[in-house]
Amino acid sequence: PCCSTSSSSQLQRAIKPTSKQLTLYTVMAYTVTLEPDFGWVLASVVGVFVTNLVLGFRVGWARKKYGIKYPNMYAPGTTEKCNKFNQVQRGHQNMIETSSEMLAMLILCGLFYPLYASKCAVLYIVGRIVYGIGYSFAPKWRLIGEAIFYPGVFGWIYGLYSAFYLLQQQQ
Repeated sequence: PCCSTSSSSQLQRAIKPTSKQLTLYTVMAYTVTLEPDFGWVLASVVGVFVTNLVLGFRVGWARKKYGIKYPNMYAPGTTEKCNKFNQVQRGHQNMIETSSEMLAMLILCGLFYPLYASKCAVLYIVGRIVYGIGYSFAPKWRLIGEAIFYPGVFGWIYGLYSAFYLLQQQQ
């Protein structure tokens, strides 16, 4: 793994003892050492951000092209132009709905396996772009993007499982 953890435990008194109460807390201290490869994780975070911007700009362009005014998040109605705009919007909105979880998994997995987490991020980024563009043509085309980005997501989950197992072995 790329980060080493060392734990030291010490007892600290949280409050001054009285005749009626005494509370002690155990404080665990961890030191995390990042390898230079963690820079790839940071670059991946920027890549996810740029992907979100690209998909968001596409929504802005579609809003202008199809005449959908703010504050409507989706185009009301079922006309062809409404459906086309909504497809572009869904391609972006789907990414936003899970972006915080994906970034958390990327960073946490990257603490232990930076190159592996970054490779998963490449799958995620490429898949999200294909998903967003594919969805704008036809909803079923989003499945191509899913086939690309889900292996990256499951890769992060596996990496987090491996990191958890590794930490359990160090105790």
